[in-house]
Amino acid sequence: MNPSEFSELLERYRKGLATPEEISKIDAWYENIARDKDDLPFEEIQKRKERSLAGILSEKPGRAAPEKSALKRIIYRGTAVAAFLALGVLLFIFTDNSKKAGRQLAKKTPPVTTEESLFTNHSSTNRLVVLADGSTVLLSPGSSLTCVEGFGKKHRKTLLAGNGFFEIYHREDLPFSVLCGEIVTKVLGTSFWIRSSSESKAVEVTVKTGKVSVFKNEAGGLRQSKPEQAPLVTLLPNQSISFSAKSREETPRITSIKKGSVPDRETSFNYLFDKTPLDKVFDVISTQYQLDIRLNIPSPGSCTFTGDINDLSLLEKLEIICFSTGTTFEIQETALIISGDNCI
Repeated sequence: MNPSEFSELLERYRKGLATPEEISKIDAWYENIARDKDDLPFEEIQKRKERSLAGILSEKPGRAAPEKSALKRIIYRGTAVAAFLALGVLLFIFTDNSKKAGRQLAKKTPPVTTEESLFTNHSSTNRLVVLADGSTVLLSPGSSLTCVEGFGKKHRKTLLAGNGFFEIYHREDLPFSVLCGEIVTKVLGTSFWIRSSSESKAVEVTVKTGKVSVFKNEAGGLRQSKPEQAPLVTLLPNQSISFSAKSREETPRITSIKKGSVPDRETSFNYLFDKTPLDKVFDVISTQYQLDIRLNIPSPGSCTFTGDINDLSLLEKLEIICFSTGTTFEIQETALIISGDNCI
């Protein structure tokens, strides 16, 4: 099965035309992906994806209203589609080394390169960067991110100057590291903010989801291999630390963040939509993430989206919205372009 055939399979499923054999294949693929999604409990992953698909499935034509006893099974199978969309795996399923490869997004993810890559943001809005491993970074104005040579193959090491919000694709074999000022932040798959000040030499790390380990920056930085050392601190969701050059020999104090005051302010935004015009949906995303989003769609107000996409990453939100409405998105420097001739 090639990518085109797989895309047709997803379309048949979405219209309720998939055969029992095809549904079984989707179930098997979904099981494999769900185990690798992240370090959340399986029940929580399942719950989030069911919520995301429930609204979308209920809106699509060609699907008769199921009996109540069968609804759970249908939603469960439907989460397979969300899993592929949300994780961006429409291409790597068909590669020989798919079990070892990271997430690769068709036409959206740059190819893995052995050369050092530099991303800068000279605009007045955030810049969305999709890395070669499928992770994303929201770079604040005046910030830059460098992917060290060999990123995505030998390691996942980066250097940050300024501020960035990271949503990291989970890989047990390759931890993701960010060198910023005096500290190194290391994760397997999670989301977190790093804020730094060139004047005060202070660095702040705030965790939104997952677990983050923070280490002292040893001489040689990320380019030089170092024996494993105990983390300075380990942060859990809604925890934060501030670290400065003056307190380098001290253990930073962990600060708990009250729900609703996370720096990216996502908890104050509701991503439950019910036949909401597409321009209004992207207004919410643009406001929260401070992104320059441009719609290249005839009459975007007449195109609607229904679904619950709370608790999903920014990239997952974009993929599910675009798939369910028949649109596409493309990153052009600091702008996010949404295109489509007709809405579904």
